[in-house]
Amino acid sequence: MNALVFAYYRRPLVRNRIRSVEARIAEVASLYGCSELQTFVEFESPIRLLWSLGEFLDQRVDASVAEQVRNLAREHGYEYDHMHSYPTPAPALWQLIAALEAAGGGIVLIPSVHHLADLEVPEATILQHPWVNFRARVVWIDPAAGYAWRRMRLVSLAQPVQ
Repeated sequence: MNALVFAYYRRPLVRNRIRSVEARIAEVASLYGCSELQTFVEFESPIRLLWSLGEFLDQRVDASVAEQVRNLAREHGYEYDHMHSYPTPAPALWQLIAALEAAGGGIVLIPSVHHLADLEVPEATILQHPWVNFRARVVWIDPAAGYAWRRMRLVSLAQPVQ
């Protein structure tokens, strides 16, 4: 069976396990006879990084960078203190959904449901709507993470159907 296989993960959640996660993705993809794997990786929100740099500068050089940014944001109608806690933008997720639509479906390998949490779209929407409409199948590559969802019959574990 030669299926279109995609992978998705959030870089901050795998930290120093990138090689092992990518090896597991490749291993599971090979079980599906995958010859070409497209991987979509979500990186840390730049807002949180910028905020932490501003705070670091304030502490290091006794500056008022964070306060100046707060004032500038307020002038433009933004509540800066809340911006760093907004849901993480998910450009890689949208690219994955576009690739699934272009391909007419496929298999999507994801380490765990945690990789879909706290994004700009609720995880239930991500799991139900696009996957049904694009005839995609989600496969959790971490058996411990996938077990609870298997009971709900939304997705499967990392074992291909024969």
